[in-house]
Formats: sequence, C-alpha cells, structure tokens
Amino acid sequence: MQDAESGPGAAPTAAAARHHSIAVVADPESCTWCEACVDICPREAIMLASTAVRVDENACNGCGACVNQCPNGVLELKAV
Repeated sequence: MQDAESGPGAAPTAAAARHHSIAVVADPESCTWCEACVDICPREAIMLASTAVRVDENACNGCGACVNQCPNGVLELKAV
C-alpha cells in the first residue's frame, strides 16, 4: 500500500483501514514499535514502517483485536 502520502520519506500520518463502516486508525507518533498489534492481527493487515503504522485496508476485517492488544492506545476503531 504505497501512495504519494505513504511512500519512502513521507511524513508520518494517521493510517486508516476501512471495513464497511468501521476504520482502524493509528497514531504513529504514539507508537513504541512493540509489534503487539502485528502479532495479534489474524489477517496480517498491520505493518510497522520506519515512520508509520500501516494498516492494509484490503486485508483488515475491522475485528479490533489490534486495538485491544495495543498497550499504548495507538490504534482505535472509528465509525466512518
């Protein structure tokens, strides 16, 4: 998932993955790179890049396991 905003050298921005009317939103500035979200994700939809948390919107099913597992509150589910 690379675009003009997420390519190499891009500034950190909130990542969002949409599944129907739910989005997983990440605040990369609060991330400590513990990988708890990566390990718990049943769809392998979360990746830690050098400057941001990436959520693959095509793989994410909106289950929220990553949100519950994150010790720093980096991820959250939002209605869209």
